[in-house]
Amino acid sequence: MDFDICKGMIFQGNHMQSGHYIAYYSWDEHPFEVEQIKELWVFAPDGKRICYFDPTEHKEWFPVYHDFDAVIGARISQSWQDENSLYISAECDDGANIVINIDVATWHKWEGDPFEGKTETDKRYRNIPDQLGICGPVNICINGDDLGDTVKPNEPIFLGSAPVPDQSIINRCIMELEPQ
Repeated sequence: MDFDICKGMIFQGNHMQSGHYIAYYSWDEHPFEVEQIKELWVFAPDGKRICYFDPTEHKEWFPVYHDFDAVIGARISQSWQDENSLYISAECDDGANIVINIDVATWHKWEGDPFEGKTETDKRYRNIPDQLGICGPVNICINGDDLGDTVKPNEPIFLGSAPVPDQSIINRCIMELEPQ
């Protein structure tokens, strides 16, 4: 089977003191004719799952692979301050403003096997890591409210067939997705 290929990074494993779970996906190579695809995932303590998607005109792509409560357009920017510090900000169409500051403690070359599974909509995927960053301090604010420190989750959160990591990491990778 041929797969759609996305190359970029995933920032995940952010279980926050506030009860939120936050993840960020940034694809420099993907099936669309735009420069970059960015996804900011916010899981609220009440269980609501939102994906903020940039560029808005391609947000219809997301529900093919994921079953969230809402997919909302956003203008998301990211900037590496140096090789270990990443700044992300999002102005969202629902009025939310999200700011993320990440410090990577260490980078490691991945030498294991790819991760394979199925999304919530039963689409097959394969994640082929190249480099993993183990994050140090992570600061996330939504509308000026600090979500607190990262914490170990009480229960795993699943996305399709796979649990999300229980610590903050950046995964520079190739993601192969079953075609739409």
